[in-house]
Amino acid sequence: MSDNEHWFVLPGDKMGGILIVELYGPDGNVSRQEIVVPALAGLPVVEDSGQLPVISDVQVLKVERAVFLSATIGWQTDTVADAVVLYGKSAEDLEQTSSLSKRFGRRQEVVLNELQLDRTYFFKGVSHDLFGRSQETGIQTFSTARAGTKAPSRRESGRIAERRRRESGAHVCQ
Repeated sequence: MSDNEHWFVLPGDKMGGILIVELYGPDGNVSRQEIVVPALAGLPVVEDSGQLPVISDVQVLKVERAVFLSATIGWQTDTVADAVVLYGKSAEDLEQTSSLSKRFGRRQEVVLNELQLDRTYFFKGVSHDLFGRSQETGIQTFSTARAGTKAPSRRESGRIAERRRRESGAHVCQ
C-alpha cells in the first residue's frame, strides 16, 4: 500500500447512505468529499471455501506498441480474486512486478508497460482471494519482437528492395 492510499473496514449493517471523508493537507487545507455508499446488508456474501483460488486459461492477450510498448496478460479464477504479474528477462529472475489490480473479479487482466522491443519476457500471474490465499500460474513467455509492426505496403516493399540493390551495388538488367 502506498503512502497516499488508505483502506477502511466498515460494518456492512451500518452502511447505506453517504460516507463523508475529510482530508487534511500538509498546508492546512481541508478537502471534504461525500461518497454515496449502497446498503451493503442486501449484497450477496462470499463464503470462504477454504480452498486456494484455481487459475485457468492464462493467455497473453496482446502485445502492442503505442506511446510505450505494453503487453496484456489475462486469466480466469474460480473465485473472486485480484491479480498481479511478476515478470523479467529470465525464468529465474522475475524482478519486475506489475501494479496490483485493485478490482476483484473472476476474469483477470494485467497490463505490463514500458517493455523493451525485441525481447523475450518470462512471467507468472498471481491471484489473491478475498481471504488472503494466493495461487500462482506456471512461468510462461511472450516476445516483443513483432510488437506493433505491420507488413510494408507493395509500394514500400519496392522502394526498400530498390534501396537495398543500390546500397549493395547490384544492377538489374532488363
